[in-house]
Amino acid sequence: MKDLRTMARYLRPCRWDFFVAILLLLVECGFEMAIPLLMTGIIDDGVALGDVPRIWKLGAAMALCAGLALIAGFIYARFAARAAYRFGGGLREAEYELGGSKIRCAVVSGLGNARKLIQDLKAGRAKYDFVEVMACPGGCVGGGGQPVSVEDEELYGVRGERLYDIDRACKLRFSHENPEVQQLYREFLGEPLSHRSEELLHTDHRAWDMPK
Repeated sequence: MKDLRTMARYLRPCRWDFFVAILLLLVECGFEMAIPLLMTGIIDDGVALGDVPRIWKLGAAMALCAGLALIAGFIYARFAARAAYRFGGGLREAEYELGGSKIRCAVVSGLGNARKLIQDLKAGRAKYDFVEVMACPGGCVGGGGQPVSVEDEELYGVRGERLYDIDRACKLRFSHENPEVQQLYREFLGEPLSHRSEELLHTDHRAWDMPK
């Protein structure tokens, strides 16, 4: 029961994507189940009786079902991917027993969520013995966000291809094309490599005073 409550909490941010994906999956299955019935009608009512108009009518309906099933499948995959990406993506927690003591662990993904967790920890609303912070939403490629194969396969290339696919689908792919960045330069920073932009946006790694 505790695990179900935990899963329900993780599902809350992506519940609409999850429900839409399930609905589209049912729609796709419905169209695909109709195709064999239409094929049966073509054979029994069309070919066997020599009814050519019936064959064309049922054939068109079968082609329409196949096309709609394909479209529903594509849209379902998009919503399912979004739900999987957001499922437990903000904060995941687990409790283990080690040496007679309970150890509470958490994994937080994204700096915005990390800020919220730090505020909760300071306010006493949350308490953990171990916290892992991943700056990238879902974890960095090659790090906490790298898919793990049960067959111990190398999946870096697959993850990279998916990221490139996401990048190609984005409307804004370059920071200098972002209207908000352009507005920031027009109204405050002046121009790239201006004195103000270098002072605020650039750093000198050699000038850092590292703690001893």
